[in-house]
Amino acid sequence: MAIVVLGILAFSDYRGQKRTVVAVDGEMIALRTLLIGQAVLLVDLICNNYRGVPLPAVIFGTVAAIIWYLTQQTPFGRYLYAIGGNEEAALISGVPIRSITIAAFVVMGAFTGFLQTAYAGASTTTVGNLLELDPSPPT
Repeated sequence: MAIVVLGILAFSDYRGQKRTVVAVDGEMIALRTLLIGQAVLLVDLICNNYRGVPLPAVIFGTVAAIIWYLTQQTPFGRYLYAIGGNEEAALISGVPIRSITIAAFVVMGAFTGFLQTAYAGASTTTVGNLLELDPSPPT
């Protein structure tokens, strides 16, 4: 399976080089293929050792895909990047800064709540009390 992924990756790099204006040298394609290939082989070895795909890997992949989609493919993500780049320019451009900032904190609060609940194994109404500005992980 890993060899198939590496072949597809190398072929797409080779085809993509023909369509771009700036040519990418062969060393960069080989280095990229080597690094991604090592990561793919490592995942393949872990999955074979585990006898399947571990559930945390599935959850991580799902959350990563959702966050990628949210930040790259939606106006909400573009607004987040605009506010993070220059809040004053975003305000002048018509970005609703207050609502986007509140929505970003809500999304991160919900995500952090799920992580805290998973870490502790249970949840109460006081989980996370006074941890708003605590840089150290909870014990």
